[in-house]
Amino acid sequence: MLDEKRKDVMDKKRSPNDDNPIRLEKKMKAMHLKIDNIRNKYNFADSANRGLREEVNKFRREINLYKQIQSILCFIDERFLK
Repeated sequence: MLDEKRKDVMDKKRSPNDDNPIRLEKKMKAMHLKIDNIRNKYNFADSANRGLREEVNKFRREINLYKQIQSILCFIDERFLK
């Protein structure tokens, strides 16, 4: 008898068709909090990535500038050495 009651209680806890509105409301609130936390972590990571991406692009522009300067200097050096 006790085992049957225990089994019924466990089945109700595991039941996907939970009709208890208070429990559903608590689950929804917990899910919303998880979503908010995940969104905050994503936004933080996205912000950090954006900053790093800007820094990488800045270094790429510098590299291109140095390559242009080097090619100009090589061209000038070749003209004067001849």
